[in-house]
Amino acid sequence: MPAIRKPLVHLARADVPVITSRALTLFAELKRCRCTCRPGKRFECRGCKEREQLDEALGLELRLPPWRFPSVEDPNAICPYPLGHAGREWWAARDRSGQELWLALEQASAEARAAKPSAENSAKAATDTPRPLQ
Repeated sequence: MPAIRKPLVHLARADVPVITSRALTLFAELKRCRCTCRPGKRFECRGCKEREQLDEALGLELRLPPWRFPSVEDPNAICPYPLGHAGREWWAARDRSGQELWLALEQASAEARAAKPSAENSAKAATDTPRPLQ
């Protein structure tokens, strides 16, 4: 009798990032980073360096492709380029997947805060069950 073969979908090979509790922790730390660079000197301050490290760790945790940098981007970010600058065209046409991931992490963070487990359920909730991004 022939068997029907169905490929298994493993979380490690899924195309959809899986949001874990560690990813939410990294995202919360990343949001707290603040740039203190002097004008004209970008990415030299402690906040920028820390944000870059956290962004890399978040990308690894979510198993994003290595060429996707930054892994998350604030959807409320304004264009840093002045009018007439060539970078302004790039800013308008860039990939928005980092913004979508930011919003998904925001939503997952809000859900995690709303569903704080009580003391008796904390042992059950301590297991990190990954959930796929929607």
